[in-house]
Amino acid sequence: MAAVVGLGAVGVAAAYAMWPNPPENARPWKPQPQSVLAPGPTGASFSTDPAKGAPIRYAQEGAASVRYPAIPAVFKEAVKRCGDQPALMVEKKGYPADKAGEWEAITWAQYHAKSTAFAKALIAAGHQPFEATAICGFNHPCWHIAHMGTILAEGLSAGTYPTNSPEACAFVAKDSKSVVAAVDTVANAKKYLQVRGELPKLKKIVVWAEEIPADLKAANAGVLMSFDEFLASGASVADAAVDERSNKCRVENAATLIYTSGTTGNPKAVMVSHDAMVYSGSNVINMLDDVGIPYERMISYLPLSHIAAQILDVFIPLCIAANAKPGQKCMTIYFARPDALKGSIPITLKAVKPHVFFGVPRVWEKFVEGIKAKARAAPATGLKKKLVDFSKDVGLRASYARQVGGDGYIPRGYNVAKKLVHHKVREALGLEECGVCLTGAAPISRDTLEFLAALGIDVGEVYGMSETCGLGSTSMPYKFKFGSCGSVTPTTELKTEHVEGRDKPGEGEICFRGRHVMMGYMNNAEKSQETIDGEGWLHSGDVGRIDADGQVYITGRIKELIITAGGENIAPVPVEDAIKRHCPALSNVVMVGDKRKYNVCLVTLKSKQNLDTGAFTDELVGEALAVNPEVTTVSAAREDAAWRAHIRAALDKANGEAVSNAQKVQKFHILATDLSVPGGELTGTMKLKRNVVAEKYAAEIDALYGADA
Repeated sequence: MAAVVGLGAVGVAAAYAMWPNPPENARPWKPQPQSVLAPGPTGASFSTDPAKGAPIRYAQEGAASVRYPAIPAVFKEAVKRCGDQPALMVEKKGYPADKAGEWEAITWAQYHAKSTAFAKALIAAGHQPFEATAICGFNHPCWHIAHMGTILAEGLSAGTYPTNSPEACAFVAKDSKSVVAAVDTVANAKKYLQVRGELPKLKKIVVWAEEIPADLKAANAGVLMSFDEFLASGASVADAAVDERSNKCRVENAATLIYTSGTTGNPKAVMVSHDAMVYSGSNVINMLDDVGIPYERMISYLPLSHIAAQILDVFIPLCIAANAKPGQKCMTIYFARPDALKGSIPITLKAVKPHVFFGVPRVWEKFVEGIKAKARAAPATGLKKKLVDFSKDVGLRASYARQVGGDGYIPRGYNVAKKLVHHKVREALGLEECGVCLTGAAPISRDTLEFLAALGIDVGEVYGMSETCGLGSTSMPYKFKFGSCGSVTPTTELKTEHVEGRDKPGEGEICFRGRHVMMGYMNNAEKSQETIDGEGWLHSGDVGRIDADGQVYITGRIKELIITAGGENIAPVPVEDAIKRHCPALSNVVMVGDKRKYNVCLVTLKSKQNLDTGAFTDELVGEALAVNPEVTTVSAAREDAAWRAHIRAALDKANGEAVSNAQKVQKFHILATDLSVPGGELTGTMKLKRNVVAEKYAAEIDALYGADA
């Protein structure tokens, strides 16, 4: 059985009298016209060769019928229309630690010129069409320049998380046939130097953010160099050589490789075509235009090796500039500091005041923790407390009123709460001009969404994957509902494929079809065929449902489903969220129970993070300090009776809400340290690697089962 939502059928949208978050003139969502995909040839739904594109399924009418040029032509058009406008903004070196410094602008014309210089240097280094540049570093104009320069040279951009090990960097560089590695720091350069013997194609290692020590540079002469030195190395190559390659770029061929997070085994190389990138960027712009919000400023801080950041930070601004009308102000990307996720992102937010802001759940959770910490440090009393409580109450009710299915009624006193409380909170976060706040890449709890909504910040969820350019379903003003991932993205087909015995009634595997779907996995026909069927449907591996309002819900992941010894299928995330809801002192909960008689869980406590290493310390923070004021460390809490009783009570409450005994969690174990990226338990986008956790803590899990194991 398959429930299908057609292209643009985004459900029923309620038209409300006002949109309480800026801008005030935002319009309700208008359903997109239906489109029909052109049939694709049988058996030709994917490609594993970046030079041999998969067929593009253009629609017969509507937005998905527009035929876009390849990326180099779009880039040239952006320069033609917006050449003197700032494309990229970065703080000049020597900025103060506690406030924003002076910004340096790179115009669209300069951006293109530097990208062309990078392409020329690639050619001089011996780069051939469809070979790659491995880019490893925090967000910076040089990341963009290396990315776009590689595409201009008919090459492939292959981003790598800066937290990756030398072995992981080597895998991506070798798999992508990288000729150049562009990195931010000397430390990242050393990763490639360490594995250079495994990379016969790698000719140059280029550093953009730090000065290279003279002895290291001398020992690797001709290989290790600064970014400016690399750009200069292509001076003898004619611009015409770059134009020749750019003109050969075909829309159906690969432009970038997105290496999956690799929650199991080595990552797969998702090939994304020129058409998919330009089409996806244009599609998001259409959605923003439809709700009437400005989009002149955005912050780049999430890993650019991830598809979401590439669409948001590279291709949306590119498509805006390439379609700009005379006098229109284009989008400018402001780069956050390298320590953005370690604490400096508020400084950038307050300075930039973005119009659109996307944060993974952990970013929004940190905002909530910060607000709560300030409230604990200086608790409101008397009339001030009454005002805050009132404002939170009407704020949350107003949020539910403007969601899909809400009545549209704005509670009495809302405008007072908005002016006296909500606006001040948004201003303190730097979000006072932000019309769209989004989250995705991992599940977010309803508690986090409701806390922010009560303070006037509606955060909408989006759902997608690297294989769909990050697009699948999207929340927008008037078109969101807590718990859902929004409605089907316009011009996308989405269906659920129900499997009896695996899926609950009304649920099934989420499948996508559209121009945003990947070409395939590079050099991996088996996985490509498993993922994209003969009719062009991409099988996500996620289980979900679509409600009567067209809202998409993700209820689990097929590979993560726990199948109990009794044969019942359980999605662990809702159970884990319930436990955390009843015990806010917990940072992570990992449910275990596959093929077991009962379920157990591993839990971690909220603790202070070492901002230099990303690892967590033994020091408790936030709500964890309130459980037993005499206990201030994780090691002490693990042995504390009050702590164990506190967690036990949360499990009992969550078990009381379980729909069946099979979903209940019987035992728990407190881990000595929180899960982290450097620890290997989380991906770069903070997704849980369940297989890694199960392997790393196998002894602790076995101990919980004891004789029942």
